[in-house]
Amino acid sequence: MLSQLFRQLIASFGICFRTVRAFFTRRLMGITSYLRRITNFSRQATKVASASVQGVAAAVKKPTRREDYIETERLFISKSFLILAAAALLLAGLLGYYVVWPFILSRFLTARFYCEDSRISAWSGRVIVYYDQEKRIPMYSGRLEEGVLQNAGKEYDEDGLLTYEGGFSDGVRSGSGVGYEAGVLVYEGQYQNGVYEGAGNLYEQGQLVYRGSFSEGLPNGMGIAYSDEKKCYEGEFVDGAYEGAGVAYDASGRMCYRGSFSKGLYDGDGTLYLADGDSIHSEFAAGKTGGVIQWYKKGRLWYDGSADDLVPDGFGEIYAPSGKAIYSGEMDRGSLDGAWMLTLTAQELREAFGEADVTETGRTGSGYLIINESLGLTVLCTFREGEEESGAYRIWFAPEENSNEAALLP
Repeated sequence: MLSQLFRQLIASFGICFRTVRAFFTRRLMGITSYLRRITNFSRQATKVASASVQGVAAAVKKPTRREDYIETERLFISKSFLILAAAALLLAGLLGYYVVWPFILSRFLTARFYCEDSRISAWSGRVIVYYDQEKRIPMYSGRLEEGVLQNAGKEYDEDGLLTYEGGFSDGVRSGSGVGYEAGVLVYEGQYQNGVYEGAGNLYEQGQLVYRGSFSEGLPNGMGIAYSDEKKCYEGEFVDGAYEGAGVAYDASGRMCYRGSFSKGLYDGDGTLYLADGDSIHSEFAAGKTGGVIQWYKKGRLWYDGSADDLVPDGFGEIYAPSGKAIYSGEMDRGSLDGAWMLTLTAQELREAFGEADVTETGRTGSGYLIINESLGLTVLCTFREGEEESGAYRIWFAPEENSNEAALLP
């Protein structure tokens, strides 16, 4: 009896378990199928699109029933009209975002880009391009035409300091502009192909050092050089150096040289102007006289002859203010060469004195005197003895104080 009872109970439990399992299995399968249907996005999108198209097609038909209208307190509004208005608004929004806004941005507003933004290469319009993604340090600003700077613009260094402001052509500096280094002005004037070209001003540490013509980035042509804001040279330049005809000035602004230059040095025909008002004309070579000078005092020729740079040395002539030659002979380091005169005969001495006012005294001791009054020179000459010519024996040089000849004192 008991064993039969247990068998029946076990069978009943089995039937009950299978019934419950089947119930929950069906429910679970139904839920899974529902979830699969609602998460099938392509199917849902197709249904929505199909329904939308059908709804729009139905809605835009000419309304014929009351259901085709939306009723308000006072009006009936056609559903087709509302749909068309919504479509028009959507189309206007798309046109505004993709056409109108870019046009306004490019023509009237300024776009801001990180320098690695791919849109820059094809952008047209006003822009500010930055070194950093945070857009705090500008790289350049201006107007782009298909990604290339044109017309007025600015460039900056990596610290955000202005390096250039002016014209651009195809992305390079061209036209009138101003250049800076570390925020300090270095150039203002004309550019071409990115370098100084044309008229401009060059600065060092903010001070003007050159004003004039440029070519290929260097002073070329006519210009003026400055030192401590004072003119130090005016004339021709070649590749940044004084070359050709020009005028040099000293630190006080006084003209100190006029003539030819080569590689920044006096070279060729030129005239030096001394601080005391004298001037020296010569053919210069590498900054020095070529061995012969013409020295002028108060605008009149005073010395013409050989020189060691600016010092009379060798054979030369000395002139009086009247223009008469009062000495033709040897010079020694800026003075009359007395040793040379002591080798002359009295006749040769007279010839050396040229057009000078000369007087001769009679017998005086062992000789006689020949006095060059124009020069302030007195020479004691010996008497002629037999075949031996009369010659210079002793010399006294005592020019008048403040006279031109006083400069010849040893």
